[in-house]
Amino acid sequence: MMVGLGLCGSCRALCLALACAISSGCGATPRPAKEATAPEPPTPTPTPKPTSTPSCTPTVPPKPGLRVPGDRPQEHPAGVWYGTPELWTVLPATGEYRPRKSVWWSVRFGGGQVEQRPDVRVVARRLDAEQAPIISAGPGTNAHTETDGWFMIANFPTHLPSGCWEITATYKGEWLRYVVEAP
Repeated sequence: MMVGLGLCGSCRALCLALACAISSGCGATPRPAKEATAPEPPTPTPTPKPTSTPSCTPTVPPKPGLRVPGDRPQEHPAGVWYGTPELWTVLPATGEYRPRKSVWWSVRFGGGQVEQRPDVRVVARRLDAEQAPIISAGPGTNAHTETDGWFMIANFPTHLPSGCWEITATYKGEWLRYVVEAP
């Protein structure tokens, strides 16, 4: 009989499974313990998009997209808001690649008066071939429009070489990742 040990549901289930395996002598080979790491922040689940390249599944943002904080419009003319309030961008609704500036928003970005050169970093990693990653050069810049409010522009190339790319942006400990297929 197991006594309540003040364990969370996952730990309790693991203890029960171990006790069951030990008492039944099932002969299962134990796996090495996984190193404990901090959980990654949640990111939206992308919808797979069928493409002509079976090895690349570009990110299609969910519809409706992220409900952006503040008084920004909930729809963007360039696509769909994608990410979390801590870090978001706009992606084409179809998942189709469009060369553009690397533009980012965050509730943690206080605007150009507070942070003229935001430390927004972007890395593109090639998924379908061996190629050195493309890494943003230094901090970004800030911009403001009546519609979009304050946002950040990463110092990152506008066009990616052909291929399947995983884009990861980071800002103040938050990150956001998505996949594109550049023609």
